[in-house]
Amino acid sequence: MSLKHTILVLLESESGTGYDIAKKFQGSLGNFWSASHQQIYHELGKLDKDGLVTWKQVPQEGKPDKKVYEITASGIEELRNWMHSPIPSQKVRDHLMVRMVATHLVDPMVLHEQLGEIMARCDKKLTTLKQFEATFFDMIGGKTLQSEMIYLSLKRGIELQESWLRWAEEVQATLEKYRDA
Repeated sequence: MSLKHTILVLLESESGTGYDIAKKFQGSLGNFWSASHQQIYHELGKLDKDGLVTWKQVPQEGKPDKKVYEITASGIEELRNWMHSPIPSQKVRDHLMVRMVATHLVDPMVLHEQLGEIMARCDKKLTTLKQFEATFFDMIGGKTLQSEMIYLSLKRGIELQESWLRWAEEVQATLEKYRDA
């Protein structure tokens, strides 16, 4: 999946500023895709140049004007074509997995502590996702195919966090076994 298509998907359901899009990357979308503000604004410029989005200047009182983007008919056609394309295999780039291979080079408690920090962030994210899940359908006003697909992606995010925490506890227990080895 490309950032291009992720932004188009977001704009297909609701127009917004680059800031609005970035906030969605920090929310539930952050479970399966990430992008910096800089990447988002750069991609919006390319989408505009390619005619896949358009924007209008909206004045704000006491602040600079903002650009509100919306998807064009060409952008929707691009999404439809993309939806019919094959889904590529997922490629994983995980710093922790690489560090685990090199754990023998340092005291195992170094990785244990780092893992604890990651687990705390993961637990916080899990709490937030579960709170969101509890009010999801009330918040969006009922069930539709789109809302149920969004809910199922939210549920997948919760399951990933729970699974990751269980696995991390196992890794920590193993590291503790070798504490003074």
